[in-house]
Amino acid sequence: MNSLSLEDYDIGELLEEVGDSKKYKAFDKKNERTVMITRTPLDEDPMDVPHERDNLFRCSCPFIAQYYGAIVKENELWTATEYFPCGSLYAFLKNGNRLTENELRDITSCCLLGLDLMEGRSIYHAIIRTDNMFISEDGRIKLALVYWKKDGIRFDYDKHAIDTLSIAFLVLSSALKETSSDLVLTLIEERLLCEKCYKALSVLRLPKLFMNLLTYNAMDVLTKRRMNGLMQHPFVQQSVRRIKKKGYSDVLVEMVKKVKYKQLYDGIMSKKAYCSLCLFSREGIAEIAPSLVVELNRERVIEVDVDSHALLRVNGEEVKGIEHTQVLNLSDDGERWEGDVLNNEPYGWGVLYDSENRMVYEGFRLKDVNVCYGRSYYPDIHIIEYEGMINKGKRWGRGVQYDRNGKTMFEGEWMNGEPVEKMVTITDESVLFPTCMEELVIEERSLNKEEWFSFDLSLFSHLRELRVNGGCCQYVEEVKLIGLHELERVVIGDFCFTYYHEGEMNPNRHFYLKDCERLRELKIGRHSFADYSVCEIENVPSLEVIEINSNSFHDAPLELKSGFQRMI
Repeated sequence: MNSLSLEDYDIGELLEEVGDSKKYKAFDKKNERTVMITRTPLDEDPMDVPHERDNLFRCSCPFIAQYYGAIVKENELWTATEYFPCGSLYAFLKNGNRLTENELRDITSCCLLGLDLMEGRSIYHAIIRTDNMFISEDGRIKLALVYWKKDGIRFDYDKHAIDTLSIAFLVLSSALKETSSDLVLTLIEERLLCEKCYKALSVLRLPKLFMNLLTYNAMDVLTKRRMNGLMQHPFVQQSVRRIKKKGYSDVLVEMVKKVKYKQLYDGIMSKKAYCSLCLFSREGIAEIAPSLVVELNRERVIEVDVDSHALLRVNGEEVKGIEHTQVLNLSDDGERWEGDVLNNEPYGWGVLYDSENRMVYEGFRLKDVNVCYGRSYYPDIHIIEYEGMINKGKRWGRGVQYDRNGKTMFEGEWMNGEPVEKMVTITDESVLFPTCMEELVIEERSLNKEEWFSFDLSLFSHLRELRVNGGCCQYVEEVKLIGLHELERVVIGDFCFTYYHEGEMNPNRHFYLKDCERLRELKIGRHSFADYSVCEIENVPSLEVIEINSNSFHDAPLELKSGFQRMI
C-alpha cells in the first residue's frame, strides 16, 4: 500500500507527543496489522508526496522503519510506518531509564549504519531526534521520519545528518553517568551545542571516546567525510562490524527485555493489591486480586490463579498447548511430575515426587523451578513444611512454615527464602529491600554503585522510619518519599546522595517528600543532596522538626507546601 486512506485505519491511543509531532497506535484493517501513524506539519509541496512516498515504499533497510503510506490532510502529513511495541528512545528515557555505555555505543552504531544506508539510496532524515529513533524487538535501533531526496535539489547530506545526529546523541548521553564537562566545553567551541544544552549536560560525565566522536563529527562537517568515515571511529568501530555481521545487537536485545519487563511491571503494579518486591530490581511477588498471583523477574513474568490451579500468562501472553493430568518421568531414578506439561517439561500446576515415590512439592512449576505459589512437604511423613508464595524457587511474599508436627513456626513475610524482619539493615553485601519492612537502616558508605540511580520508596507502605548513615547513595539521581502514610521519621547522615560536593548543580537530581501525613521529623546532614536541583516537601502536616545542615541543596530552591501546625 503506497497511498494511505484513513478509512482503512482504526486510530488508537496516542503513543507520544513531542513538539509538533504526534504518534498514534493504529490498526490497519485492510492488511490486518498494527501500525504507527505519525502526524507532522506539512513542509513540502503536496504534489510531491505520492512520488516521494512511492520510492520510500519500495525501500527496505534493516535500520530504517518500514514505510507503508502517507496522505495530506488539512496541512498535515499523516504517515503510516511499522509499529514498535518497545517505543522510541525518547519514551525510554522519559520513563526514567538510564543507558549503559555499551547501550549508547550500539545505539550510535545502529544510527550510523542506518544513515549510511540512507545516503546510498538518496534518502535523507528530516531531523534526527530521540523520538524518531525506535527500539526494534529484534535488537536494532531504527530511524523513522525519513524522506526521499528530490531530483535536482542539492542537499548537504553529511552536514545535515551529522549536525542533527550530534544533538540527538548528546540527549541520549545525558542518561549516562560517565560525563566530563571539559569535553562538553570542547563541543561548545565547535558550536555544536547551545548554551542551554551545555548547562544541562556540563555536570554529567560522558565516556571520553564518545565525546571524541562528537567532536570528530564537527571535523567531518569541515572535511566533508562520508558517513562510513564516522563508522571507523574507535568508539563504534568494533560494534559497527559486529552489528553489521550479525544483523542485530546482543546488547540491544537485552535492552528490549528491560523495556518489556518495565511495561509488564507497570501494568501489574497499576492493579496490584499486595506486593513483596526488591527496591532496585523491582523483582518479587505481587497479588492483583484474590488468588491471582504474579511472579515478577527479569527473565519472565508469570501470572497464575491459585484457586483454579491455572497458569494464565507468561510474559503477558497466554500459554497454548499445555497438556493437563500428565505423568512425566524426570529421571532414571524414578522422580516424576504429575500435572501440567508443555514440550515434555513441567509447565503449570502439578505434584512432584522423589525417587522413593514421596510427594515433595505441590504447586506451580515451570520446567525445573517452582514458581508463584505452592506447598513443600516433609517427604518422610507427608506433612506440609511450607505453604505460600514463591519466587524463582524461593519462599517470597506471604507464607507459613510448619514444624514436623504441623504446628506453625512462622507466618508472615518472606524474601529470598528467609523470614522478613520488621527492621532491615542494608549494606553493599545485603541489598534486599522488602516492601513490608517498617524500619530501614542503610549502613555507612553503602549503595554507591552506579546502577542505584533511583531511590523510590513509594511501594513501602508500612515504613515508619528511614535512617541513612554517612557517605551513601552518591549516584542516586531521584529520591521519592511519596504517599508513605505510616512514615514518622527520616534521618539522613552527612555526604549522602551527593556526587559533586562543591558547587555544580545537576538538573537531573531531584528530591520529593510528599503526602506523608504522619511525618514528625526530618533531618539532613552536612553536604547531603549538595548537587540536587529540586527539593519539594509537600503535605506533611505533622512535621515538628526539620533540620537541613550546611551545603545541602546548595543551589536548589526549597519548596515547603503544607500548613505546618507545629515546627521547631
